[in-house]
Amino acid sequence: MARKQNEPDACKARGFQKGRSGNPKGRPPIIREVQEMAKDLTPALISNLFEIAMDERANASARVQASVALLDRGWGKPKLVPDFGTIEGLFQITSLEYRGEHAGEVTFDIALDSAGPLSFTGA
Repeated sequence: MARKQNEPDACKARGFQKGRSGNPKGRPPIIREVQEMAKDLTPALISNLFEIAMDERANASARVQASVALLDRGWGKPKLVPDFGTIEGLFQITSLEYRGEHAGEVTFDIALDSAGPLSFTGA
C-alpha cells in the first residue's frame, strides 16, 4: 500500500498504520515509577517552592515562577475569561489584533460593538 505524501515521517519510518496506536501496551512502567516518586515528593517540593517564593535574596524570575507554580497548584490555573456573567446579543467585531510572544504564546485583543439589543445575566 502506498503511503500518503503528507504522513509524518515517524509513520513512514516505523510503519504505523492509520488508526492504530504506536504504543498499544500503554506507557512504559518507568513512567509510572516516576509519577509515584513525584507524588511521594510533593510535600517536600511544595515546601521548596514556598522557600524560593519567599526568599528575598533569590532571583526575581525564580520567585515569580515558584509563586505561579504554588498558585496554580492551590487554586488551579486561571480561567481565560472571568465568570462574572453572560452577555447575550448580536455583536460586530470592530478590531482584532494578535501577536506572537515568547515560548509559542499568542495574545490577542478584540473590540466588539453591539449590533442590537443586549441582555446581561449575572453569575
